[in-house]
Amino acid sequence: MAYEQSLANLNRLAAEIQQAQSELKVSQVELDNTLLRAPIHGTILKIRSRPGERIGDSGLLEMADLSQLDVVAEVYETDLHRVKAGQIGCISGSGFEHTYLAEVRELGHLVRKNDINDTDPLSDRDNRIIEVRLTLEALAVEDLNHQIYRQVKVKILP
Repeated sequence: MAYEQSLANLNRLAAEIQQAQSELKVSQVELDNTLLRAPIHGTILKIRSRPGERIGDSGLLEMADLSQLDVVAEVYETDLHRVKAGQIGCISGSGFEHTYLAEVRELGHLVRKNDINDTDPLSDRDNRIIEVRLTLEALAVEDLNHQIYRQVKVKILP
């Protein structure tokens, strides 16, 4: 009788161990589902949602690969015929210690209204522009990686 009782207890304990192992596997999968993995190696620029907060339409965070920086220049559509991929541009801005070089990487496809905040009352706000993307030189990447979205002046050399 004691042997049968011990055997029943052993079977019960084995079932409890198996159930605990199953619960552990479920908990590990649930934990893995709570982890967010970045699609790139990069730098977090801004956190938009903190733990416990609902993730809004703007997303969880802003992240970028700062090993290469681009400048987006707004070129008037009438001047676009003078710009070609591979041309060199000079990038400057207020407070810059240097003028930096950049290479025209791509020309945009969409013609749209000018977004530049111009304070000149005589300027033509109906000018239409095309975005041109330039890739900055390595020195600029080192100097400007804490100045994302900064407004700069671009001069594309012929």
